[in-house]
Amino acid sequence: MTSGYDHQQDHHDWGAFEGLGSNRLTGMISVLTHIKITSAKPSEKLYRLHDSLGLFLAVKPNGSKLWRMSYCFLGKQRELHIGLWPHRSAL
Repeated sequence: MTSGYDHQQDHHDWGAFEGLGSNRLTGMISVLTHIKITSAKPSEKLYRLHDSLGLFLAVKPNGSKLWRMSYCFLGKQRELHIGLWPHRSAL
């Protein structure tokens, strides 16, 4: 028995984690590996290595690597800054 409700057509403007790097529409899941991250070299401009569902690693021209997440909230594209890669403890 089907309810007639198409969950794939349902779109909420209140905060789905479907950013620019989202692979949800293609049905494929991209995974960043340690090798991909460590081999990423800086370039003239910031570039992104996308993981899945909006998560990505921003590689800056100075060589720093930052975890970020793209998401949509109230119909506007947003970006959450998570932190540096690799995260090093002060211990």
